[in-house]
Amino acid sequence: MREAARLHGYLDWFRFHVTKWNGFREIGNSVPVMLGHTVAAELLKADNITPTRGEFTPLGDEALLPFAATEARTYFELTERVIPQRNRARS
Repeated sequence: MREAARLHGYLDWFRFHVTKWNGFREIGNSVPVMLGHTVAAELLKADNITPTRGEFTPLGDEALLPFAATEARTYFELTERVIPQRNRARS
């Protein structure tokens, strides 16, 4: 599996699913980084677009990063769910 990952441009420290089948599926479903970069560059060139850097956006308080949805809702004093609860259909 490591050889396939290297062909796709994954670094050796990258970890995949523990089973070989799922690991190969992860690799097979991914787009190699260099391919994505090359396709994007060609699309920009074909559309005659010159990419520009966006403005710097400060990240804010890093203490908010580990919040679960319910903790964030309490912290920001939201009264209703911004993301609705998922209702699974019973079969």
